Amino acid sequence: MVADPGLSFADLLRRLRTGARLTQEELAEAAGVSPRSVSDLERGINRTARKDTALLLADALSLPGQVRVLFVAAARGRAPAADVLAAGGASAGRGGSVAAATRTLPRDIGSFTGRDPELSRLLGALSDVAGGGGSAGIYAIDGMAGVGKTTLAVHVAHRLADSFPDGQFFVPLHAHTAGQQPVDPADALASLLLTAGVAAQHIPPDLEVRAGLWRDQVAGKKILLLLDDAAGHEQVRPLLPGTAGSLVLITSRRRLTALEDAAVLSIDTLNPADAAALLSRLADRPDLGPDADATAEMARLCGYLPLAIGMLGRQLKHHPARSGSEAAASKHIATWTTAGDRPPPGSPPGFAPKLATPDEAAAWLEAQRPGLGTSWAGPPAAGDRGLPGRVRQPQPGPPVVPGPRLTARRGQGP
Repeated sequence: MVADPGLSFADLLRRLRTGARLTQEELAEAAGVSPRSVSDLERGINRTARKDTALLLADALSLPGQVRVLFVAAARGRAPAADVLAAGGASAGRGGSVAAATRTLPRDIGSFTGRDPELSRLLGALSDVAGGGGSAGIYAIDGMAGVGKTTLAVHVAHRLADSFPDGQFFVPLHAHTAGQQPVDPADALASLLLTAGVAAQHIPPDLEVRAGLWRDQVAGKKILLLLDDAAGHEQVRPLLPGTAGSLVLITSRRRLTALEDAAVLSIDTLNPADAAALLSRLADRPDLGPDADATAEMARLCGYLPLAIGMLGRQLKHHPARSGSEAAASKHIATWTTAGDRPPPGSPPGFAPKLATPDEAAAWLEAQRPGLGTSWAGPPAAGDRGLPGRVRQPQPGPPVVPGPRLTARRGQGP
């Protein structure tokens, strides 16, 4: 890109802010200045900024080295704004902004538990990428809702982040987010290009051209790309890097066998020992150690499903009056009965679930994730400490409307 010699500081600030994917309010908050100050600068009401304001804005935009120096000078009216873009070098020459966000992974969680075989395989992806020839390493993680796909992928991504110094990108694709359509690949590419530093006005409208520009942006670089909650291979394929040296982690409820060169990893519920350990860590109570009978029983009633265990563990931590053994003996894995308790999201007024069986647990979980049909083959036989029925792979189905007594509905997948 040839910098416009007539570029104003207002135009420069707006371009850098847009490239960093910040609103005026977000930039103001990050810089510690008022939103009015940012607005006045971008509208040209104030044609220059004080030095301390310019420095705060440069820090908030993560401008490096000489670019930062020139930005401050341009903000004070002592250098052409066009010089700031020119200092961006090759990145600006491809139409990029000098401000890029390349560390966008969600935070890891300290309570991560178990998954040793899966971790071993995914952490071994690093050596596969190093010797992978001419293509990026692709790992597709599938499993039912609530089984912990995203948690596992984010944990692995953080463990491997240092090996991908050119960026770690997270893209939520919203295949099963209630009230939201799955992300169109063209929109996902626009988000990636903006994150990588391409200015909005330089993003082409065509899907294939966007995909080509994205591949060009990351060619020869070592990046980690996490695509979360994918609807299928057609949504994912345009987003993949085109050269070796990068790693792509994908989570989906569907097994993406049609995705070329992808290694597929299917995950199930936790084993009983890991499920009990997770519940113990989250509840953080002396009566619920990882080896306690009450802990094992409640983990079983949760179907060893991490999502259910997480919900129950947090309830137990914040409701210490009821003992763990009492809760397990009553066969109620979650109870909201007091006026001060908060019901689960989406529950009708006065709803107080008492989940006595894995089937009821499945129904309640299903009500928290509208659109998912989770079916269970039935509870275990009396005295059976194993998995509560065989869990069938869920498919998108009709939403479940919580009522006074919930019942599970079978998903109506294709």
